[in-house]
Amino acid sequence: MSERALKGRPTRMRGETVAAYGFLTPTFGLLGLFVLFPMVGALLLSFQKTDGFGGGTFNGLDNYRTLVSDSLFWRSALNTVLFTVLVTPLSMLMGSGIARCCSIVCCRSVAFSGRS
Repeated sequence: MSERALKGRPTRMRGETVAAYGFLTPTFGLLGLFVLFPMVGALLLSFQKTDGFGGGTFNGLDNYRTLVSDSLFWRSALNTVLFTVLVTPLSMLMGSGIARCCSIVCCRSVAFSGRS
């Protein structure tokens, strides 16, 4: 490469980097506002004893101790895991099968084969 080309390259790359950060800034701002901020709020709320209205009192880990000792929680956690393990692969297989069938039908069709 010529010396002139090498000198212009870092400036262009810097401009592209600034543009990339410019495009990413609103995304990360909205992510923080609508995802991270509520998650932190929910985490802080989980350490409080409250009736759902007004302020709560700090409860420490008592809510989590109650949760761990509750058999209904463990049953619902098991149901969630089983549902995820069974339904996700089945839905992926069904979707792939339907896509394959559509692909075979479209490829054999006269309209899409290029033959007249």
